[in-house]
Amino acid sequence: MNRVLSWVLTFALYVVLGNGFPLLARAAEENDVLAGIEKLVQLGEKAPQEMWRKVADKAEQAPDSVTEALLPKLKDATAKENALVVYVWALGRAGDQRSVTPIIGIADAAKSDVLKMSAWRALAAIGDMRGAEYMLSKLDTTKDGNMRFMLLNLLGEMQYEPALPRMAVILNQEASRYYWQSIFAFGKMGDKAIPFLLKKIDDGDKNVRMQAIMLLGEWLMAPEAAKPLLERYWKEKDPEVRGMILCALVWTLPSLGETRKFLEDVLSKEKNKAVRECAQELLTSLPEMEKKLRDLEKERKASSQRFKAEWERIYKSSGKEGDYKALSAASTNADEPELKRLRERILQRDSDECFYDHQKVNETILLNRLSARKGP
Repeated sequence: MNRVLSWVLTFALYVVLGNGFPLLARAAEENDVLAGIEKLVQLGEKAPQEMWRKVADKAEQAPDSVTEALLPKLKDATAKENALVVYVWALGRAGDQRSVTPIIGIADAAKSDVLKMSAWRALAAIGDMRGAEYMLSKLDTTKDGNMRFMLLNLLGEMQYEPALPRMAVILNQEASRYYWQSIFAFGKMGDKAIPFLLKKIDDGDKNVRMQAIMLLGEWLMAPEAAKPLLERYWKEKDPEVRGMILCALVWTLPSLGETRKFLEDVLSKEKNKAVRECAQELLTSLPEMEKKLRDLEKERKASSQRFKAEWERIYKSSGKEGDYKALSAASTNADEPELKRLRERILQRDSDECFYDHQKVNETILLNRLSARKGP
């Protein structure tokens, strides 16, 4: 065989084996995800959750292919609603900004609330501010209370600060019945909600004060709220609100020593029996918190690699999978920003059973703060 021809054939074989196979593999993966999307269209609500999850994972891994394949389908006038619901969902998981305008078009043209809400969710998943601006504008024409809350909840998920004044309506609702709406919407907004909520702890409406205090304490754990809450406690006339402030301060004061001192001060001055009992109960719980702190410091094996690995498992599953104890043991106070991202992600499950997992993360944040602070 001619030496040049032999070299050419050898090089061609190398290209096929070395580069062609990965390309073929990628093509197969792309076909697989598109086939999976069509299977979801066929099965609809009968599709098992694991199938939705696998397709979502693959859509995130092949965003260009999913976007290019599905955007033309949104323009198909013969496409059925159940198919469009799946397509916009998949485009949301792909997260390509090219999908924003077409999905807004689907939302505007939707004849059913199901398709409209699917489009809103997809816009939130993509996270482009054009989608946020659009959803904020829909509050003016959306009358249904549940759909209005959904818009506010998704705007919180997108951490779109211009929505905060419109989210105030959630705080006005009866705290004992609608506290969960505040947790979802403002909990997802995260630290961006703190300045807004700090202005509400002196509000004339008891429900607003209660919910703002609850959020700043137990859910957002805002250190900057500690001083305003201390000051508010001695001005607050309503004993129920004072009890809420006590609970909030346990999560926001910088040390257990300061928490103990404040609770002892309350016990010596508070006139209301129920509030004194609350203060006593919190004071009695401090030794258990001290024990948790000692246990964490004994078990701590700080490792950025282990922390990242466990964080990714929990984040990917929105908190349903992963070892929270291992996450805590591998973490340090420097990991607080990532832990905050994690708790916001957990709330995206939008069910009250996620609150327990959210609070596991908050306890880790609190223990890390206390561990990092030396002295009383």
